[in-house]
Amino acid sequence: GVIPQGREPAVALEALQQRMRNLSASGAAETELFFQRQKEEGKSLLIMVHKSDLPDDKIEAWQWILWVVLLGLTFFACLSTPLAVQAVGPGAATGTDVTELVAAFGKVIPIAFCILATVAAQETARRAVASKYGVELTPPYLIPAIPLGSVGCLGVVSRRTGTAPNRESEVNMSLAAPIAGFVVSIGLIIAGLTLGPDADNSMVNLNYQVLPVLLRFILKPFLGQSSVTTQPDPFADPTILAFPANPLLIGGACGLIVTALSLLPIGRLDGGVLARNALGSAAGPVGLAAWALLLYGSFGPDDAGALYFAFAFTVLIWQGGAEAPPKEAINEVTPGQQILSIVLVLAGLALTLPGYGFPQV
Repeated sequence: GVIPQGREPAVALEALQQRMRNLSASGAAETELFFQRQKEEGKSLLIMVHKSDLPDDKIEAWQWILWVVLLGLTFFACLSTPLAVQAVGPGAATGTDVTELVAAFGKVIPIAFCILATVAAQETARRAVASKYGVELTPPYLIPAIPLGSVGCLGVVSRRTGTAPNRESEVNMSLAAPIAGFVVSIGLIIAGLTLGPDADNSMVNLNYQVLPVLLRFILKPFLGQSSVTTQPDPFADPTILAFPANPLLIGGACGLIVTALSLLPIGRLDGGVLARNALGSAAGPVGLAAWALLLYGSFGPDDAGALYFAFAFTVLIWQGGAEAPPKEAINEVTPGQQILSIVLVLAGLALTLPGYGFPQV
C-alpha cells in the first residue's frame, strides 16, 4: 500500500491498529500491525502478527534466579581477570597464609566492582530510555568470562519483551548504553591515574600486553615506570609487560573494553543496531570487518587471544540475528542520530583493535 501524502506513518499505523481492535472478527484484537519499508520507492508493507507469536512480556521466577547466578559467576570471573597481575608470596600461592591471601583478594575486589559498575551504568541508561518509549526488557543477563580468562564480563544479554514503537526508540536505547559505559569507565580510569598505584608489596599491576593497541597508546604516557619487561632479543628494545596501577584504573580499562566490544557492528549488539539504522545496506560489509577483527584477535598469544575468541563465541551463540523490527520502520533516524551512531561504531572498532601485533607500542 501507499501512505497518503503528508500522513505521518506512526499516525496511520495507530489508526489502523485501532480499527483492528474494534473489529468483531475472532483474533482481530490480538493482532499487532507493523509498518515496514518496501524496496519500491514510496511503498510500504503492512504486516499483521498475532500477539502469541511475539516475545512474551511475562518474567518468570527462574529468570531472576538465573540473573542472580550469572551475577555471582561474573563477579567471580572479574576477580580473576588477566588484566590484573599481582605478585604474591608462597603462602598466598599455596593457600597456607590466609592473611596474605585475603589481602591479595582485597586488591582485586575493587576491580570487579568497577567492571560491574560500568555494566550497571549501561543497563540503567538502556532501561531509562526504554521506559520513556514504553518498551519492556528482560533482566540483564551478564555473561561471565568463564572458563577463558578475559575482562571478567563479556557483556549483557538484554531482550525486548515488547516491540519498539519506531527506529528512533531502538537507536536511542543503543546510544544511551555505550555512552553511559564510556562515561563511567573513563571516569574510573582518570580516578585510577590520579590516585596512582599503592606503594606496598602487594600492589596490583596492569597487564599491558593484553590491552588493545589504541588503549595502550592513550594510557602509556600516564603509567610511569614499567614493573615487568622482557627482552628476548638483546639488540632490540625491551617489551613492556606490566605497569603498577591502581585497581580503579584496571577496572576502568576492563569496563572500557567491555563497552567498546558492545559497539562492534554485529547482530544484536548495540553496534549492530546502530550500524543497521545509520548505514543501511553498508552495515553488512562493516559487520564482516568486525568479524575479521575478532578472528585476527583470536590468534593473539595467551590471554590476548582468549579475550577475542571468548567474545566471538559469545556473540555467535547469544547475540546473533536481530530483535523484532519496530512497529513503524518507515521514518529514518535523524541525521544527528546517524552521525553519533557512526562515531560510536568507529570508536568501538578502534578501541578493540588487538595490540599483540604492536609489541613496542
